[in-house]
Amino acid sequence: MIKESVTPQEVVDLLNNALELDWEAIKVLLSYRVPCNEELQEHPTIQIRGDNSVSVLGILNGIFGVDENGRGCIAAVYNVDCPNRCKQAEDSKLTVGDICPNCGSLLMLGKLIKFIVLDRK
Repeated sequence: MIKESVTPQEVVDLLNNALELDWEAIKVLLSYRVPCNEELQEHPTIQIRGDNSVSVLGILNGIFGVDENGRGCIAAVYNVDCPNRCKQAEDSKLTVGDICPNCGSLLMLGKLIKFIVLDRK
């Protein structure tokens, strides 16, 4: 059955289900970015990164539009890792670029955990 309409939450649910079934494939697919031309860069809703590249997630966000700041509603959530493999507390509010409280290294982007719908209200 082809759906006449789809919500951002349905897309997130599908992405999370696919992530559970084959984490590696979805990680690679959603992380893959390609350079895009100026016309695509100027699209009003498709999300383009600062290096003028686009991903599947940028296209999916383009389907649902953008908020007043030009951002989409679907996001990938990653954990934060220490390059020295220090463990971080699960409930930690540390983000990429923060200092590891254990060793003093800069924290970096870690493993893709899930997809979420951002509340832009």
